[in-house]
Amino acid sequence: MATTILITGAGGFLGSLLADTIVKLQPENTFQFILVDVNTPPAPKSSGVKSVCLAADLTKCSGVDSIFRTELGLPKVIYSLHGIMSKGAEDNWDFGFLVNFDSTRALLDKAKELVRGVKFVFASSVGVFGGKLPEVVMPDTYPRPESNYGTAKVMCEYLVTEYSRKGFIDGRAVRLPTITVRPGAPAAATTAFVSGIIREPLQGLEASCPIGKSADDPILESTLLWISSPSTVLENFVIAKDIPAEKFPKYSRAVNLPGFTVSVKEQVEALRKVAGDEAVKLIKFERDEVCERLVGTFPAKFDNEFACGIGFKVDQGGFEANVREFQEYLAAQKKT
Repeated sequence: MATTILITGAGGFLGSLLADTIVKLQPENTFQFILVDVNTPPAPKSSGVKSVCLAADLTKCSGVDSIFRTELGLPKVIYSLHGIMSKGAEDNWDFGFLVNFDSTRALLDKAKELVRGVKFVFASSVGVFGGKLPEVVMPDTYPRPESNYGTAKVMCEYLVTEYSRKGFIDGRAVRLPTITVRPGAPAAATTAFVSGIIREPLQGLEASCPIGKSADDPILESTLLWISSPSTVLENFVIAKDIPAEKFPKYSRAVNLPGFTVSVKEQVEALRKVAGDEAVKLIKFERDEVCERLVGTFPAKFDNEFACGIGFKVDQGGFEANVREFQEYLAAQKKT
C-alpha cells in the first residue's frame, strides 16, 4: 500500500525536488504525493508515481481544508515547506506572519483534527538565532530571532514541539543552513548573493556581491557563512521523517541540520578553481553596508554532533564540491 505524503510549498526550489528525492532514496517503498502551492506545482518526474497537484491559499481556512480532501485520502507524512523568504517577510511584515506563522498553525490544527499523530516535518531556519551568540552554536543554544522571518519560524518550532508533546502530531522542525548553490532566480533573502556569485558566473552572467569592494577586500575572508548543498538538505528532509521520536529531547523537536563554514573568499576561490579567472571577473563587488552588517550577525559555526548522531548527513568535500554539483546540474539541464 502506498504511503501518502503531503508537501506544501511544492512549487518552490526544495519542494519541487522533494518527491522525486524520496522516491529515489527509498525505492523499496511505494509513495503517492499531494503537492500544494499557491500556484499549481509540477508533478514528480519519477515514472509511475501517483500525485495530485493543487493550487491552494493556505492563509485561508478553505485552502487548508481542501488539501486534506483529495482522492489520495489523508496523508501519513506532512512536509511543511511553504513560506516567504527573510527579506520578503521583512518588507511585508503583516503578510510575513500571515504566511510563515498563521498558515502553519492552521495546517497543524487541521492535522490535529483529521490525522492525529501524523509525521510532520517543518522547514525552519538558522534565522531563528540572533543577539549575542557563542562562537559555536550548540544544539541547546537559545533562539533569539531579530527578524520577522526568524520570529515566525521559532514560534512554529514551539508549536511543533507542543503539538508533539500532546500527541497531536509526531513533529520535527529542521533548521536549514543557507543552501547553496540554488538554481533559478535570486530569492528574496539577505543571503541570496551566496548562491548568486556562483550560479550566475557559471552561466556566463554577471553577479553582484554586496560584501566588500573587490575580490581582494579582507572582509571577504572574515565574512563567514553556514551552508549546505541542495542535495544534502534534500537527503536530510527524507531522513527527518524516519527518525524515531525518542531520538529528540522531550523539550524540543527542533534540530540544527548539519552544515559547514565557508568564507566569501573561499567561495570566490572555489569558483576560480572550477571555472577560472574569467568566471570570477563576472562578480561585481558592490558593497552594501546594510547587507554586510546583517550577514555579519548570522551564526556561522554550529556543532554538528547531535544532528549527525541521530542520523542526519553533512556535506563532504568542502565548497568546491558544491560548485561542481551545480556545474553538473547545469550540464544535466542542457540535456533535457
